Amino acid sequence: MEKCIGCELCEKVCEFINVKARSKVVQTGDGVLVPITCLHCDTPICVDVCPTGAIYRDPNGPIRVRPNRCVGCKLCVVACPFGVPDVDSASGFMKKCDLCQERARDDLSPACVELCPAGAIVFEEYDEVAKSKSAAVKLLLEKRVIRG
Repeated sequence: MEKCIGCELCEKVCEFINVKARSKVVQTGDGVLVPITCLHCDTPICVDVCPTGAIYRDPNGPIRVRPNRCVGCKLCVVACPFGVPDVDSASGFMKKCDLCQERARDDLSPACVELCPAGAIVFEEYDEVAKSKSAAVKLLLEKRVIRG
């Protein structure tokens, strides 16, 4: 979070891969630029509130979406404390970061991680991220999004 330079390359590469970006860069009230993407939370509230089971945790850990089960109710959008889920206006279904599932099949990191020139987006084992001393991780621990 402290490293983001606001270039929006994460958004652009995500848009290139997915037709519509599933990540975004936002500016906080105090002017800090923050890349926002699905955190694949330890206890994802979006999974809990989805009435159809369209949102689920895949056996490998990422939070995924079954578009054929999504009814576009937007409960996930309201529940997510980070505003990550997005209901696509064309399809009416929820879309979110899938950690570049196609790239993962080839043992590649998500494109936003590989292309971020500032190293503001990381893709690491949970324990490594939880040990980080960054302000972003401290906030996530404080808000109980992740556990230490």
